[in-house]
Amino acid sequence: MGAHKSYAMYGKSKTLSEWSKLYGMPEQIVSHRVLYHGWELQKALTTPVRERRYHKDKYRELAEKNGIRVGTYKKRVRDGWDREEAATTPTKWTWKKYRKAEEEEKKAKDDALFATLQFVWDRLSVEQKERLVGMIRVAARMWEQEEAS
Repeated sequence: MGAHKSYAMYGKSKTLSEWSKLYGMPEQIVSHRVLYHGWELQKALTTPVRERRYHKDKYRELAEKNGIRVGTYKKRVRDGWDREEAATTPTKWTWKKYRKAEEEEKKAKDDALFATLQFVWDRLSVEQKERLVGMIRVAARMWEQEEAS
């Protein structure tokens, strides 16, 4: 857009790229300031680039470690959330992910338990199976009585 256009300052004409190099400023910032914000060239070249605050924000890093997207963290802070809370409160997506993982883990444990029980059951004699079923019934009645009281 303005990459090859010449800009005059102090009686000299140069492209934004050349001016940026001469002043040691990032070309992208200078061109953004001049072309999109309408800054005068001298102001664009001499105004220091402000340091981004989020680089120093330890809670932003904490949010990323907790699986919270940076945009979500920033929006929460803009909405008035405490920084620590914004970085540690799981999103609905995160809750769903953890719930699903817990359900899958429980199912895997149940499947392993069932496989073990099936393995043992298949090796019992008919008499042993009848005794085991009787013990389970007694335990179930005891549990019901315990729950009732």
